[in-house]
Amino acid sequence: MDLITKYNMIIDGKRRRYVYPLPEKLFDLEHTCPDYLDIGGEHIEASSWGELIVKLTTYLLDLREEYQKRILLFVAPWTKANIFVTEKRINHVEIKPGLFVNINHTALHSCWLVIDLLEYFSIDFSVCKLVIHRLPKAEPTEVRDYYREETKKELRVYLRRSKLFSDEKIEKVIRNIDYLNQVFAKRKSGYDDLYLFDDATMFGTMKSKFIPEFASSRPDKEKSEKLAKIYLGYLTDFYRDCGYYYKEN
Repeated sequence: MDLITKYNMIIDGKRRRYVYPLPEKLFDLEHTCPDYLDIGGEHIEASSWGELIVKLTTYLLDLREEYQKRILLFVAPWTKANIFVTEKRINHVEIKPGLFVNINHTALHSCWLVIDLLEYFSIDFSVCKLVIHRLPKAEPTEVRDYYREETKKELRVYLRRSKLFSDEKIEKVIRNIDYLNQVFAKRKSGYDDLYLFDDATMFGTMKSKFIPEFASSRPDKEKSEKLAKIYLGYLTDFYRDCGYYYKEN
């Protein structure tokens, strides 16, 4: 069985997304965020769990207006906190006049809340499709291993064709990026592998944070920063030129 089938993946260009197995409540949801939720053709896009909770609840209350009178009775089985309240509080978002929803949850509990809301509103899970984004740290090991090697293969071809590098210089670039990657992996972030980005813009953001951190931990700070910029610059060019770019419409 191929990895895409095994892990129910969706490959959109260079983007890797995962179809969530509704209505299961998985536990490996740290470092995840939603991509979209489809409910019988109603397409709800969101880049954060909080955004999805707000959009989903608003949609469900419009769909089933009779629930507006009893939504305050909704209780999530995994928390004692009120999900819906009638006054403004910290980490609550107004979804209807005088009705606020709590969005201060972990990724795990946010996903579970989405499932609980669908169930509470008697939505048939067979017409629902939840697609999530797993940051590299949250991806299955064999998926990480496969795409890391694929990125290296593509990077070698790119450096040969676009930079006209010799095989010897290409391997030197790879060795230096491998070394930087070992350091990068120790950061407390969902992005823990330089080879596993599927978005050039996000890579640029993470690179700009990492290089000063890396250089400051080295005795030869200026030289280390210069070399990191050079070698990660090659990776930046690769991501930018080879389709690793996604922009919301």
